[in-house]
Amino acid sequence: MAFLTAFFTAFLAAGFFLAAAFFTAFLAAGFLAAAFFTAFFAAGFFAAFFTAFFAVVAMSQSSDLDGLRNAFRMSRRCNAHFPVVNIYLKINKKATPLSGATFSHPPDRMKKFAALCVLVVQFLACGMPANADGYSVSAVSYEVLRELPHDSKRFTQGLAFREGRMFESSGLYAQSALFETRLSDQQTLNQVALPRQVFAEGLALHGERLHLLSWREQRGFVFGLDLQLLSEFRFEGEGWGLASDGRQLVRSDGSSWLTFMDPETHRDLRRVQVHHGDRPIAQLNELEFARGWLLANLWYSDQVALVNPADGRLGGWLDLKPLRQRLPQGRELPQEAVLNGLAYDAEHDLLYVTGKWWPRMFGLRVDWPAAPAPAAAGSIDQ
Repeated sequence: MAFLTAFFTAFLAAGFFLAAAFFTAFLAAGFLAAAFFTAFFAAGFFAAFFTAFFAVVAMSQSSDLDGLRNAFRMSRRCNAHFPVVNIYLKINKKATPLSGATFSHPPDRMKKFAALCVLVVQFLACGMPANADGYSVSAVSYEVLRELPHDSKRFTQGLAFREGRMFESSGLYAQSALFETRLSDQQTLNQVALPRQVFAEGLALHGERLHLLSWREQRGFVFGLDLQLLSEFRFEGEGWGLASDGRQLVRSDGSSWLTFMDPETHRDLRRVQVHHGDRPIAQLNELEFARGWLLANLWYSDQVALVNPADGRLGGWLDLKPLRQRLPQGRELPQEAVLNGLAYDAEHDLLYVTGKWWPRMFGLRVDWPAAPAPAAAGSIDQ
């Protein structure tokens, strides 16, 4: 481990001085664009470097490969949070929420130095997570009408509601599963485990079928309402959120783009970029349709965007940060316990919301704005 640390330190120092030399030379010669590009490239390189370093450190001290795969899954999405470091810096956690892996106790000076370096580099390279700040659209008001228990062992990825039952996909490698739960008391009625190598993601109820995405495996699954596997399908890119408008499926991949799919063939039909003016809105995650709007949760935020599915235009925000104040106090949730899980009960006009490892689920009565024009089916729109 000492050799590994020395190697990474020497490599980092060489890269830093090389980047500084090029930056200074370009700046002195008046090549401002080249100097800026050098600084930007160096920031991205150092961010990737620190990700690799702490992942290797974790790997050298853990025997749980599934847990490490889950940690990599968290760390690879570029934002101001740095879950791999958070995992590594946990003190004497015999079983972290992500993996069950055991990590040794790093020296205090190393912890402080590593955390400072990572935060600085991540801020320079990636910026802060997307949120509603800076968008000139009004927040949509709501009222909390129901508070229900929720299984805090579930790493919630998708929700779907049908006649008093809630279907829920829960992620993480070697732990992914699909659940059927009675909404009133959250009693589990049925469940099915997914293959260990599959990381479950978004879930959508279309007709009498449940459609489920995987994260990076490019595999999709179709289940009956009895949770019997009916078929599998393939799709391109990553799978994040999934929803149905009754005619088509729509999936997100963590970018600002949404892809509409044929629910029978799962062929891509068209793509829409979510935006406000000329600003794309990225990190789209969990999806749900309600009152003509496509709801899209922004990953690592407590914001839900109301999107016009016809053209991707932003129509408003749901700010769900106050829900965290309603969670039981005295229990610290891990940083990865973000808002995730949206399901709409059209009969009672209630939007159900929960989060990863949250012990509560909330039923919201939303003051919906006027519905946008319906989306039209079409070809791929790049």
